[in-house]
Amino acid sequence: MCETRWVDRHESLIRFKELYKAIYYALKKLEECSNIETSRTAFQLSNSINNSVFIIALHVIEKFFSLTLPLSTALQKVNIDLSYCYERVTDVYQIFKEIRENGDDEFKQIFSNVEESMLEGIIEAPRTVGRHTARNNIPSDSPEQYYKRSIFLPFLDHFICQLQDRFTNHHHVMAKLQSLIPNFLKTTTDIKDFQEVALFYKDILPNYETFDAEIKIWLAKWKNVSDRDRPTTSLTTLSAMSYDFFPNIHSLLTIMATLPVTTATAERSFSTLRRLKTYLRNNMGETRLTGLALLNIYRNVDLNVEEIIDRFAMLPRKWDFIL
Repeated sequence: MCETRWVDRHESLIRFKELYKAIYYALKKLEECSNIETSRTAFQLSNSINNSVFIIALHVIEKFFSLTLPLSTALQKVNIDLSYCYERVTDVYQIFKEIRENGDDEFKQIFSNVEESMLEGIIEAPRTVGRHTARNNIPSDSPEQYYKRSIFLPFLDHFICQLQDRFTNHHHVMAKLQSLIPNFLKTTTDIKDFQEVALFYKDILPNYETFDAEIKIWLAKWKNVSDRDRPTTSLTTLSAMSYDFFPNIHSLLTIMATLPVTTATAERSFSTLRRLKTYLRNNMGETRLTGLALLNIYRNVDLNVEEIIDRFAMLPRKWDFIL
């Protein structure tokens, strides 16, 4: 289990489920160990992982995380933009909505897999108590119905709400921001469609009062330009426009170009710094540390070894540098 890399957590759960039987039998073998501490710990762990609640929760989480694993991998790409991010999130969100609509059939399949994976005992629902309000006293007619109501549906609803709160709630404003790119202007011709995104960023626009006039000129500028010649990204659009003529639109596109989708790139630099500046290299200077960090991060950049040796040989030193 990794504390920082969610992709590793996805894979850890998937691998644990695949090796569940081997782990269980290994713990049972360790229970026979002469060491009391090892035997006691193995006994506790084997009972925990063979518990009905644990196995059902493991199967439910593994199913959901297997659906979000491609999304987590895609969100850690270096050159990912907002439009690509929302497309992938929307796809995953629709899958979870379909699972929620077919919740009975989906959980029936999961429950069937759990019954097959139980190595000892049977699946039982915990005892319900009327007075103890802290217990999960969910009314049910069978263990399958109990675990569907207590684990599957709450976790699924929470998963859907988190996807909606973290991503899809901002999709409307981001879609309007993306529509400023000339390649997407053909789908939007009404000036009112752009006013919402301008109002959202009103406080940081250079001149909000002239935004409607800019949009009219902006639409007229790209009206007769073919789709093949229109910029398709915010960066290419910024290079093909003038800030003096379109200050508000330039500012909005700059926001879109610089707004990060995730913090994966920044976290990679911190991880690189932790590997480079260890306690054995504590006396390293800033120039050398920066150079090593850049070499480690941008490994795809080809370096001219002869040029590096020439520059290194030109540095003042007490001894001559001779190859």
